[in-house]
Amino acid sequence: MMKVFRLITILLLLVLGLVEHVLHCRRLNAIKLRILVNGTRGKTSVTRLIAGVLREQGLVTWAKTTGSDARYILPDGSTCDYRGRRPANIIEQLPFIRLAARGNADAVVIECMALLPENQQLMADKLVCPTHVVLTNAFVDHVDEIGSTARETARVLALSVPAGAVTITGDQRFAP
Repeated sequence: MMKVFRLITILLLLVLGLVEHVLHCRRLNAIKLRILVNGTRGKTSVTRLIAGVLREQGLVTWAKTTGSDARYILPDGSTCDYRGRRPANIIEQLPFIRLAARGNADAVVIECMALLPENQQLMADKLVCPTHVVLTNAFVDHVDEIGSTARETARVLALSVPAGAVTITGDQRFAP
């Protein structure tokens, strides 16, 4: 009996995960401009700046910053805390995209919170699927997660760029 219960539970979780994935893909596709800001320094400032420019152009723009000042930046430019005391979690992209899609977003600007290479790729391929990626810089930082040289750092950060995305950077370390 217990084995049957476990099997049913696993199947139910798989179905729910599949449904969530399909709904998330639909929400992403409804938002035509998805910008991911990545790099080792300046991501929050660049995210806020890009969101402000898009708002000034009349686009309904939602933005999300991470780190010590984790905020949603709403279409009117106001901000709100979304994390409270909870630790950062890469899956927090899902409720943000849900909220932005419900808010009829024309654009989202998201500060990349991923450190590990596999999470960089997850941001690119599943969670954000950016149409544009802005790479600010590639300084040595977070050595255990993204490398001990600027070249290694650039290589890991570049994993956040999916095929077909427009890439914007002034840092030549991303050129290769």
